[in-house]
Amino acid sequence: MKNFYLFILILLIFTPILIIWPISTSATLVGNVDQATLKLSPDSGTFNVGNNLSLSLYVNTYSQNVVSVTIYLSYDKAHFNPMYIDTTNSIFNLSAEQTIDSANGVIKIARGNITSNAVNTSEGLVAKINFQATSATNPSSDNFILQFAPGDDTKSGVYLNQSMNVLAGVYNGRYTVTSNDTTPPAITSVWASSITSSAATITWTTDEAADSQIEYGSTTAYGLLTTLNSSMTTSHSQILNNLTPFALYHYRANSRDAAGNLAKSLDDIFTTNAASNYSSPSPSPSPTPCSSCANSNLPYANGSILKSSDSDKIYLIVNNQKRWITSPSVFTSYGLVGANQKTISLAELNQYQTGADINQPSLSEGTLIRATGDFKVYIIQPPYKRHIFNPAIFNMYQHFSWNSIKDLDPSIVDSYITSDIYRADGDAKVYSLQEISEAQGKAIKHHVNLAPAQFTAQGYSWDQIFIVNAKERDYYETGSEIVDDSGKG
Repeated sequence: MKNFYLFILILLIFTPILIIWPISTSATLVGNVDQATLKLSPDSGTFNVGNNLSLSLYVNTYSQNVVSVTIYLSYDKAHFNPMYIDTTNSIFNLSAEQTIDSANGVIKIARGNITSNAVNTSEGLVAKINFQATSATNPSSDNFILQFAPGDDTKSGVYLNQSMNVLAGVYNGRYTVTSNDTTPPAITSVWASSITSSAATITWTTDEAADSQIEYGSTTAYGLLTTLNSSMTTSHSQILNNLTPFALYHYRANSRDAAGNLAKSLDDIFTTNAASNYSSPSPSPSPTPCSSCANSNLPYANGSILKSSDSDKIYLIVNNQKRWITSPSVFTSYGLVGANQKTISLAELNQYQTGADINQPSLSEGTLIRATGDFKVYIIQPPYKRHIFNPAIFNMYQHFSWNSIKDLDPSIVDSYITSDIYRADGDAKVYSLQEISEAQGKAIKHHVNLAPAQFTAQGYSWDQIFIVNAKERDYYETGSEIVDDSGKG
């Protein structure tokens, strides 16, 4: 019987959609309340451009036992962008369709239960749909419309059985979007590339159109600015010129949107290459050990990679200071090459003041990367990387862009530790993902059902947990739990 009703749901979905029900003059009832109704909640509101709008779809069965619901929701695609559908707390546990047709501005949802689990409710949640307001609108009529005509099975419906549609009325929605924007752009994927001895290119993306400028310098005080590019775009690029060879630079991206909201990225750094005619100066004949002097006649130039013969620590010389590079992933992420490393005496090394450790890779958290020549895409959470399992998962994140993926030398990608541990935002359950077949979209999630002490005892780290959205969490099959078996013989 369960398969029979699922079959009926599928038949309902593939019936052609006819004309859209005429737009009402207000966000009120269309039809009547003789029998079942569908409604949007909230049914009105005002939002700023860039804000998110979460709409809940509810069914009132009017004391009837119903087995399925189909919803066809038309929305104003010129001003709203659908992000994802959430059915986490739906009163129906079977899904026959759940699609976003952004080209035509239509959301299609069909859900149901087997007959023995028929629903009788005055306000049952069918699904939530999350939108982003993309441009200003002050509508005079509803701009979110539940397609409906009494007794018409090609539109929205509430079903007692496979043939009895009891939907009598719907409540549409009307939403205003204002340009009173007070939210700065979100800056992501900041990246330094095309680095030479005297120049570098900085690229980044924003979630809305904005201008472009870079602050840069030898310290976090910066002191230098690129020429402002006032062109409004979401993909940004600025070239830094007249840089010093073999020197470390701090930089951050600045972008201001049309409403004047300014965003600044976090501080980041890169190191310029050596000049083509560069050669390391010879050590001073009789160096005097000194742990705090600012000697201008130091034996090795800025940009030198040094280590002493009695330690494995590797240092980068920056502004006449030695700065410890704390891990291989940090070392390779800055484009440093092991062949350029010099082993010197401790006395020579002690001539340099000690600067702050370099413990973060040049790739910022959230950067998308892949090895040159490889199709696998990862997201970075230094020092970890997480495989984005397939294109379907990639497309679950509206802020991901295929154009923002950084193609890197395989050694840099390999320097990051692969993590398969994640949890959904707002959900405390931690899972380990077992990838079966990327081509077939098959992977199994295993609940890591361990107490905190057991979690760390089994070699997991809290830092390796990636946060995903509920849609990705629910995409994977559920497998066996990972439990503490240390007491087993």
